[in-house]
Amino acid sequence: MTENIEQLIGNELRERGWRLAVAESCTGGLIGHRITNNSGSSTYYLGSITAYAYRAKVRLLGVSWDTLETTASCSAGSNFFPSASMIFTPFCSRNI
Repeated sequence: MTENIEQLIGNELRERGWRLAVAESCTGGLIGHRITNNSGSSTYYLGSITAYAYRAKVRLLGVSWDTLETTASCSAGSNFFPSASMIFTPFCSRNI
């Protein structure tokens, strides 16, 4: 049986003893959905924050209005979701 990408990632996380948490926007929670479709994902997946609207990104994730106004709303970057980083970092092995 061929493993999907979520299973491969899950196997790597489990083998390394790492945990995964996600801050999502344009994906609308799809990453969390796909991860949790795999049996045993609770051993490595902590959860996610899905903040789609600008207001949610500001209040839940700590993104500044300036960033939202000057950057594409679905841009990636380690500094794009500062509050999510503070929430999840104590529980995760890596912050990427």
